[in-house]
Amino acid sequence: MESSQEPFSDDRRGISDAARKVIVGSVGGTVTAAGLVMLVTPGPGILVSLAGLGILAREFPGAERQIQRLRRAIGRNAEDDR
Repeated sequence: MESSQEPFSDDRRGISDAARKVIVGSVGGTVTAAGLVMLVTPGPGILVSLAGLGILAREFPGAERQIQRLRRAIGRNAEDDR
């Protein structure tokens, strides 16, 4: 017997929204934490932290707002340097 309802609404990969948030949060949090550690140890800490924030922004609006804030600050600093 086949069910008329799909187990996952519109997701073709078969991952629920909650599971996707957990995965993205774990990966993004780990990458961001590694970047923060690299700020005090040898390594590209700022770049890795920004990459982790970018991963988090795919699922979490708060991270997206932080990226927008950084972009505005970078834009203001670039204009001040001219």
